[in-house]
Amino acid sequence: METESPDKLYTLKARILARTPKTAKKSIDSIQSIKHLRKGLAIYKTGRSPFWFIRLREPLAGRYITRSSKETSRLDAEDQDGRYAKTFVHGQRVCLFLKSGI
Repeated sequence: METESPDKLYTLKARILARTPKTAKKSIDSIQSIKHLRKGLAIYKTGRSPFWFIRLREPLAGRYITRSSKETSRLDAEDQDGRYAKTFVHGQRVCLFLKSGI
């Protein structure tokens, strides 16, 4: 078996490394922690905010509705998102629990 020269190995390694993508720096705004509660409903926390956010899938429009739960505790945020999901009306963005303080 022939051994390859060190120069040839170096250029081959350099070519392979040039093709590999460099990893991007993680953004502080990215999701740090997420908890899926049921289909279309999740709570998550970003690195920039101490509060948990509620993410609800609106199937008719095909998009997500995102609201702050204004809670720093995950368990309290889960309670809030259950209320939000119950008061959500398709086609309208109604957030009754925030207005009435239920």
